[in-house]
Amino acid sequence: MVFIDENIKIEKTKYNNEDYISIRKWYKDRETGELKPTKSGINFSMEAWKEFVESFDEIVEDMEMS
Repeated sequence: MVFIDENIKIEKTKYNNEDYISIRKWYKDRETGELKPTKSGINFSMEAWKEFVESFDEIVEDMEMS
């Protein structure tokens, strides 16, 4: 698991015996102090994740981010 900042986490998850990469916003529960996921996020299949990673430089260039 990797935190992008204190509220966004990337982790490998499993659903129906398939692996996914989940990028999701998290929040701290006021009562328990426990970190919990929100509904805001995206799940990549492993195939889609590999395509995303391979295309990342092109994506950054297209977004004009440097």
